Amino acid sequence: MAIPTHFSQEILDEIVGHLHDDRRTLKTLSITSSTFLPISREFLFDSISLRSTRCARWHDRLRDSPILRQTIGMVELYIGDLLDTDKEHITFILDSLSNPKRIGIRNRISLPISWEQMHPWLRTAIIKVMDKPTVHTVVVERCSDIPISFFSGTTHLQNIIFFQSGFTPNPERTPSDPLTPKIPVRGLYLSGGHYIRREYYDFVDHPEFPVDLGNLSRLQVDLLQDNGGKVQHILSVCGQSLHNLALNLKGGSASLQHLPALRVLQFWLWTSHIHSLHPMVVGLLSTLESLRTSDNHHYYLREISIIIYIEPERCVEIPAIDLWSDLDSVFANISVDRVRIHTVSGFPPDWTSLLPNLHKSGRGGLDVQ
Repeated sequence: MAIPTHFSQEILDEIVGHLHDDRRTLKTLSITSSTFLPISREFLFDSISLRSTRCARWHDRLRDSPILRQTIGMVELYIGDLLDTDKEHITFILDSLSNPKRIGIRNRISLPISWEQMHPWLRTAIIKVMDKPTVHTVVVERCSDIPISFFSGTTHLQNIIFFQSGFTPNPERTPSDPLTPKIPVRGLYLSGGHYIRREYYDFVDHPEFPVDLGNLSRLQVDLLQDNGGKVQHILSVCGQSLHNLALNLKGGSASLQHLPALRVLQFWLWTSHIHSLHPMVVGLLSTLESLRTSDNHHYYLREISIIIYIEPERCVEIPAIDLWSDLDSVFANISVDRVRIHTVSGFPPDWTSLLPNLHKSGRGGLDVQ
């Protein structure tokens, strides 16, 4: 039953849209009347997770609901959990989606699964859904040796997110063979979390690397002692377009000179050992010093964030090391609107006494969560 109203469907959609993260209210609205059903359904069924135990159920739902096939925008494939008996269900599900936007290829076991270890039919299904022009983001988790053919025909992608995953060039390609067209993505995220290996970055300066680095607006990478050259290569190519940069500090540092478009800079100090924090802060200082000593003094930085995350030692005290005072003097010579230090875990020191100049300047946001 439709509810009589003088409001247009567009206005009602806008109102319901403000409830997009309130699933309980959305469920109530979806059964209240046909007026609210379409937009409520869109927010309730915007993503699906495909494991072996759920494939048959989603197959039946999508087969019986053309509207649902248009609504789902995000698909998460848990590849380590899928069996050959799921082939029919997975193939139908991925083929039937008319408006997929984000494809996640997930591996929840601790060791990466190589591309060749996946079921052949699953590799084919993934490449086929990636070719759909509505897909703008791909997330790959703990998958190694992703071939260049994975990106063939995906120039519509806007974001590539690789977590503990790596590319591999085509071993059969000769120097005379044409290169695959590069993807003009706006966001590139290469991270290894705690289990960073240098080979995750070995391919970024290879001629077959599929991403057009010169088009990047958002970048997240790890900084190790032995991958600095690779990260520096990325920054040198994307320097004129890079707007947001996130660095996961693991003992390395980088030069941030010649980044005229940079507006938001984020540092992650993420460790499972409190004693590992010191070299991370050294890398932080070195990287920030490059802003102070470069010709970036006339650039406009809107925000610098430092996120400190200590796991699993949630009850330890973050040490009040002398380097924090050096950090205070560095910030005094960097042109930035706001500095945020966000402590996700651990008991923080007295930031106001360790960073007095930053505190007095009114630019510092010293958050604790």
